[in-house]
Amino acid sequence: MALTTICCTIRLQGHTNQHLSRQRPGPAESTRGERTMRSIFLNALLLTGATFMSASPAQAATAPWMDNAFDRRIQFNALPDSIEGSGDFTDFTLLVDLSDPAFSAVFTNADPNGADLVVTAGDGFTPLFHEVVSYDAVAGEAEIWFKAPVLSDLENEFFLYYANSTLTAARGRPPISAWTWEHLAVYHYAEDPTGGVLKDWGPNANDAIAAVAPAPVGPGWTSSNLVDGMIGKGWFYDGVDLWTYANSVSSADSNFTISAWFANDAAADKGAMAFQNNDTVWDMSFQASGGVYRSDMETPNGQIVWSPDTVDSDLHHYAWILDGEADTLRFYYDGIERAISSRWTPPGEDGPVYTAENITSPIGIASPYAFNLLDLADGIVDEFRIFEGVRDADWVRTEFRNQHDPIGFYTVAPEELSPGPPTGVGANGLASLGQMTVTPNPFRAVAWIEVESDATRLEVNIYDAKGRLVRTLRQPRELGLQRMRYLWNGRDQAGSKVSNGIYYIRATDGRSVASSKAVLVR
Repeated sequence: MALTTICCTIRLQGHTNQHLSRQRPGPAESTRGERTMRSIFLNALLLTGATFMSASPAQAATAPWMDNAFDRRIQFNALPDSIEGSGDFTDFTLLVDLSDPAFSAVFTNADPNGADLVVTAGDGFTPLFHEVVSYDAVAGEAEIWFKAPVLSDLENEFFLYYANSTLTAARGRPPISAWTWEHLAVYHYAEDPTGGVLKDWGPNANDAIAAVAPAPVGPGWTSSNLVDGMIGKGWFYDGVDLWTYANSVSSADSNFTISAWFANDAAADKGAMAFQNNDTVWDMSFQASGGVYRSDMETPNGQIVWSPDTVDSDLHHYAWILDGEADTLRFYYDGIERAISSRWTPPGEDGPVYTAENITSPIGIASPYAFNLLDLADGIVDEFRIFEGVRDADWVRTEFRNQHDPIGFYTVAPEELSPGPPTGVGANGLASLGQMTVTPNPFRAVAWIEVESDATRLEVNIYDAKGRLVRTLRQPRELGLQRMRYLWNGRDQAGSKVSNGIYYIRATDGRSVASSKAVLVR
């Protein structure tokens, strides 16, 4: 019995309180155990070589092709058990790690820079906002983020399209971000720090500055500080000279979620700012102080300290949830909330430590907001984000799972090939017409179209990717034994140059057809 998935996108206009980011299911919806059994069933189908991956077996076969300019696509599914809690998230930005062997065909067939990668919803047709942070076809590695309008604990189907020669633009900050406006800053740490800029990939473009101590004792930022991070690359801070700050991140709100991956050098014996705000100087830290790993939050109202269970110099996920409406502060380490180990308030005061603070620039990003040797980070930092709003525990846990094990987060179906030319173009190699060849292919100026045929007259029609007739060729330039050769100069019937892209060529003698493709790259 096929199951039907209905996705509903809910957009909250204006200020968004992320307490409301989930819609709870009714009592009749699936339990975690049922979702686990469905996940096992789906994996079993994939192991048998099925070309679908959802609880709706007809999905992969019937999902329409977004655009026939894309020669290939792969369907992938976020496993229900990867999603914490019950209910739906809205506008959840997900990581896709193409180093999964199941995505290996992408590096063989996509644009060398990953410029033709497009992610769609499970309908195979609706494009989703995405960004390609890094793409290395030789190494078989890529960092891609896309925004899922709805992320469900039931079913989440997506498609990755590629092999489209018309899309060759260079990578960069996309015109429409994969992140919401509430993301005040999103730092992937993918840039070489010698450029002096830590790019904000979010919609607010709040780039940070790679700064050096006023009197540096070392070489400053070098390309060697761009190291392997938790996701793609990260930056190594030396604890002596190097720091980063942003001059344009600000918010009058008091609800924030601040998160990042940190690896603290085990030799460090000092505090290290995770975030420091200029307004009343409140901050969070990740420390290996006195040989003890910990995190703390300091404001003029006092200090709270958390001690994570794990003590090592590996990369770990830190998340602080600051709720200015409830005057509460929570800390998550690798997706798990940690209890407060100690708390201090000034003498004579016994109020909450966090009381509706806002953000005023400059701010320190994995650093103090102004150079301070005692508070410099010593270790690796990756994926630093400042979100205006309060995330719940389920969101934090799901985000951690996606980033910690992106390959295990999904199941991936076999590659699918385009169903062929647009309607009206025809199929390949039918009846008495033999093989059609196009040389050179791709071509820049002219292409020779050769058809094997014993007919005395052929009509060759050329169509664009949308199935529109571009040119008709009727007189062969060369005629030989069972061979006709036509020249196309990359122009339409009116003599105007056509744009770069894939073109479908169809030859017919009135009884049968032969077809091929040509790629124009001027």
